[in-house]
Amino acid sequence: MEGEYNLNLPYPEISGEASAREIEDLYDLYAGRFSELTAITSYIYQSIICNDTQLAKLLLRISITEMEHCERLGKALMTLGADPVFAGRYNYFSCGYTNYSKDVRDFLTANINGEEDARRAYLELAYKTQNQTLRELLTRIAMDEEHHVKLLNEEFYRLFNELPNL
Repeated sequence: MEGEYNLNLPYPEISGEASAREIEDLYDLYAGRFSELTAITSYIYQSIICNDTQLAKLLLRISITEMEHCERLGKALMTLGADPVFAGRYNYFSCGYTNYSKDVRDFLTANINGEEDARRAYLELAYKTQNQTLRELLTRIAMDEEHHVKLLNEEFYRLFNELPNL
C-alpha cells in the first residue's frame, strides 16, 4: 500500500493553560492503557511478527505517525506545566498494554477499534477543553486516527475480502 500514512497537514503548537482534568486526560492519551504509546508498541510488534510485507509496512508506518502524536502530546504536557513521564492517569506505562495477538484478523480488528476509540477520545477532549490551541491539536490528531481507520479497513479487506465485524 503506497501513499500517505498520515495527513499532510501541520500540527498546531500549544500555548496557554489547561485544567487538571484535561492534563489527566492528556496523560491517558499519551501513555495510558489505550494510548499512543500502546499503539506504537502494538504496531511495531505486529509489524515484526507479520508475514505479509504490505501489512508489515503499513503497521510500521502507522506506528511512526503514532510516534509523532506521542511526541506532540508530550510537548503539550510540558507546555501545560506537566512532566511528560510515560504514564497514564493512574499508572506508569507498561508493555503489558501491548496487543501481542499473533492472529492477523484479531489484531487488525483490535487496531481498527483502537483507532476509532482514539479518534473519539481526542474529539471528546477537544470538545471539553477551553484551550483553543489544545482543541486544534487534538482535532488534528483525531484526523490522523480517522485516516488510520480507513487504511486498516482497506488492508483488512485486501487480506480477507470482507470488512471487519466490529
